[in-house]
Amino acid sequence: MPIDFISTHDYGVTEGGLDEFGQGQQKLGDPNSIVHNVAAVRAKIRASAFPDVELHITEWNTSYSPRDPVHDAYESAAYILNTLKQTEKTAISMSYWTFTDIFEEAAVPPTPFHGGFGLLNLQNIKKPAYFAYQYLH
Repeated sequence: MPIDFISTHDYGVTEGGLDEFGQGQQKLGDPNSIVHNVAAVRAKIRASAFPDVELHITEWNTSYSPRDPVHDAYESAAYILNTLKQTEKTAISMSYWTFTDIFEEAAVPPTPFHGGFGLLNLQNIKKPAYFAYQYLH
């Protein structure tokens, strides 16, 4: 039985790392890192026994940390728009991680803007990432 699709996750971080409390150092790095990674996965699929299988990026964001300030920063909107535009021909879907800053793995956030993953913070304030998706809509 052939496979239906390939699913993977990707994040824009290329250097350093933050723990679940935002401790450590990290850089967003290359604004096209996810674009390059998605293209590399697509190339591997094309070279496989299933060259036409769908590619779904089922989790992606500018960072894997739920306490990264980039999630609350204006540049995240541009990063999202750039990434989605450049991956529209290589991935069938790009599922942004995640809709809200409600995230159980890192305890209760200390402030409204604490670097959470979401499009909305806990107080339902729309973050820059939200406006990127609103623009696309």
